[in-house]
Amino acid sequence: MATPRMRACVVVVGLVLLLLALAATRDIKLRSSPMPAESCPALPDPAGSPARLVPSILLIGERKCGSSSLARYLGLHSHVLPPKVKEPGYLMRPRSQLSLGEYSQYFALASANRSCINWFELAASGRITTERVCEEVATGCRAMTFDASAGYLSEASPRAVFALLPHARALALVRAPHLRALSHWRMHQRFKREGRKGYQASTNFSIMIERELELLASQSCSVRRCPRAPYLSPGLLYERNVARWMSRGPLMVLFTEG
Repeated sequence: MATPRMRACVVVVGLVLLLLALAATRDIKLRSSPMPAESCPALPDPAGSPARLVPSILLIGERKCGSSSLARYLGLHSHVLPPKVKEPGYLMRPRSQLSLGEYSQYFALASANRSCINWFELAASGRITTERVCEEVATGCRAMTFDASAGYLSEASPRAVFALLPHARALALVRAPHLRALSHWRMHQRFKREGRKGYQASTNFSIMIERELELLASQSCSVRRCPRAPYLSPGLLYERNVARWMSRGPLMVLFTEG
């Protein structure tokens, strides 16, 4: 009998295959064995010197909605090489500062069949551990890669992103706003325990939410964010930010609860 965990893995694998199909300009049958050249999906041209892969898949967030887990599963696929860094965050720069050659330095060489990423995990003890994860591709086609910077949904310009990466497909992950807010607060509590600067004022979750509600009652939110409301702001602005991205390029939205 299939367990909930097994069913979840099936769903994730199915989503990965769907994402890979979206990255192609025509329907293809994906498989792990080498594919004839005429069946290879159309991918963005390599960039930089020496030539490197650039993403055909963008996991744009929102934060604390599962983009790290999906990135880990996506990196295991036989047609995908993970980036050097899980969250480059490069596309949050102003449009005038975006360079495809510079951006490509976060990704594997176009001729590579193996790539490694330093993966950070939160252990049961509450400590962050680092694991170097290396993956290989088993395909006759050029590998795909991805960028999983969770801040892009609210902090990047979709117009600038799709101008730089016209062949990319974006995926937004969202979850119930109250659960997202609680997860975000728990992360800040961990930062506080670690002694990181800027998090010492973080206190009881209910108190923090009350403070943000008071702020929101006295100020209006911009298109992208609500000032000084990190826990409530993302959930309040799902619709606005998803609409911004959909107006500029291809976007899928995945609800990651239930």
